[in-house]
Amino acid sequence: MEQVKAATKDAEKNGVLGHGLHHPFHTMFEDVFEDLPWHLKEQSEQAIRERRIKWPEWSEPAKEA
Repeated sequence: MEQVKAATKDAEKNGVLGHGLHHPFHTMFEDVFEDLPWHLKEQSEQAIRERRIKWPEWSEPAKEA
């Protein structure tokens, strides 16, 4: 049990949803593929649209070049 607690605590250093410590939203799709497949591009765009509806104050940080 102590190993699990320690591993959880270590993993949470990478970020916990809702705490602002996670990677930018767009990286969920773009950091996996060199060329994003069309169907994932559509899913990404849909997810961003839905997120803007649910949280109008949200804005995606600028992408790094």
